[in-house]
Amino acid sequence: MSKLVTIALRENELSESLPADMCANLPFIDEIYLSINQLSGMIPTNLSRCSRLQGLGLSSNSFSGKIPSQIGYLTSLTALALGDNNLNGILPREIGNLDRLVGFGIENNEIGGWVDFGIFKNMSSLQILYLWNNKFTGSVSKDVGNLTMLLELNLSYNNFTGVLYVPREIGQRLQQLQILRLGMNMLSGSVPPEIFNISTLTSLSLTQNGFSGVLPSNFCSAFPLIEELYLGMNQFSGQIPDSVSNCSRLKDLDLSLNKFTGLVPHSLGTLPFLEAGLKGGIPAEIGNLTELIQLRLDGNQMSGNIPLSLKHLSKLQGLYLHNNNFKGSIPDDICDIRSLSDLGLSGNQLSGAIPKCLGNLTSLRQLFLDSNKLVSTIPSGLWGLKDLLALDLSLNSLSGFLPREVGDLVAAVYINLSVNQLSESIPSTVGSLQNLINLSLSHNSFEGLIPVTIGSMVGLENLDLSYNNISGSVPKSLQNLQHLNSFDVSFNALSGEIPSDGPFMNFTMDSFKGNQALCGNPRFGVPPCRVVVSSRRSKTTEVKFAFFVLGGVLAFATILSVPESTYSVIDANLVMDLDKEEGDKILKSTSSIFELAFKCSAESPYDRITMKEALAELHKIKGRAY
Repeated sequence: MSKLVTIALRENELSESLPADMCANLPFIDEIYLSINQLSGMIPTNLSRCSRLQGLGLSSNSFSGKIPSQIGYLTSLTALALGDNNLNGILPREIGNLDRLVGFGIENNEIGGWVDFGIFKNMSSLQILYLWNNKFTGSVSKDVGNLTMLLELNLSYNNFTGVLYVPREIGQRLQQLQILRLGMNMLSGSVPPEIFNISTLTSLSLTQNGFSGVLPSNFCSAFPLIEELYLGMNQFSGQIPDSVSNCSRLKDLDLSLNKFTGLVPHSLGTLPFLEAGLKGGIPAEIGNLTELIQLRLDGNQMSGNIPLSLKHLSKLQGLYLHNNNFKGSIPDDICDIRSLSDLGLSGNQLSGAIPKCLGNLTSLRQLFLDSNKLVSTIPSGLWGLKDLLALDLSLNSLSGFLPREVGDLVAAVYINLSVNQLSESIPSTVGSLQNLINLSLSHNSFEGLIPVTIGSMVGLENLDLSYNNISGSVPKSLQNLQHLNSFDVSFNALSGEIPSDGPFMNFTMDSFKGNQALCGNPRFGVPPCRVVVSSRRSKTTEVKFAFFVLGGVLAFATILSVPESTYSVIDANLVMDLDKEEGDKILKSTSSIFELAFKCSAESPYDRITMKEALAELHKIKGRAY
């Protein structure tokens, strides 16, 4: 082992911690790659004894604690990957000694503190710098400009603040930068124009900061290679420049949640827009964007019809047009986009029927048509979309009934059909939706019972059946739904006792109001249920019981009343008429037996005598008779 040069054990499910003296007997080790395992504990400080180490990969494990400052003594390192762990503390200054580094990644940890970008100034060969998704603070300083060989710089998902300082020389010196990501921070001010002069960029993300100002008129002119441009969730204003068409390779453009005004440029490139304040219709030229993967125009003030030319976007996976003012019907042409997985048309003024051909889009994962003016039955083909995760058809005027096939949506986690005109009963097959988290059928005309099978929907968290005509009781099987935290059956025709165990321990009267015949715990705002005595019977049962007891008593009494000598009678002709005294005794005995029978069948259990008392009384009657 002393002559070992490389240890490469990636993706082997290794666990436990690294030995503190792991480098003691490895004098010639050059590379240690242990990424994508289950290693834990702290990174050994004695790693510094592996003095010839050039590559160290410990990413995607569960290491904790601080980055040892002793790593700074490994001056031969060219690659250091510590990302995707649970490391904390601060970035040690000794990292600055690693002037041969080409790649340095500590992403997805909990490292924080002020970052002095000056520690990287001697890393003239550094090409990849990943600091994203940590807790770093401070500003992005001009020292980044010294990293002239950088290909990728990712500082997103941190707490960097202040005005982004990118001096003119950055745009001139970072001639090889391909990926620049500063999103999800707290940076502000205008974006330096030098950023738009980095002609090698393929991906630029400034999203979710506080950047303001207008985009330059020559926007995209210096971005011949740009494919991803994320400027959303800032304070950019003005019009979207027509020069956006110069970004000829653009596949994804996010301008969401800004203050842009004006119309959508007809020179639109391959791009989606998000909530950008745009007006007008979708240009017919949109159909020329055959490489488009996502089109997002949601949250604007766009109007008109959905263009038929969308059918030419054969690679489109996501179409998001919700929260606009689109009118007319949903064109069948959308069904020609066979790769479509997400379709969002909610919050418009669309009318007519839901296209039946949507059931042919087997790749659909999310379908949102809610908050429109759709009138039709729900196409049966939709129930065959076995991979559908979310279905929202609420707030329309859909009619018809819910078929048994709804139980075929086995992958669904969200179904909302509320505020429509659906009727008949809720099929018991909904119990097959084991992955469902949210089910809302409120404000319809459903009748019948709440299916007992809902109690087997173990993942259910929200169930809303309010404002229907549902009758019967609340099934006790719902007590099995451990994750149910929102439940509403108000304003129905339910009756009987409200369950009180399981999730029902946390529900209030708001879940049950508007049902006149419910009973149970007073905290539900209902009267207590009547105590049913186990011996109480219906009138029919009482009558049957009375005849049963009476017949039994008469039979028993008759046997006891017959003299033993009678059993010896062989010839029936020998039995003569009884004299008057014996007849009176039998008559009185019969009267006593009837009286006893009524005591045995008294309605109240308190007035009813026991069988022991009845037997004793029968013996008395026999004694009086003989």
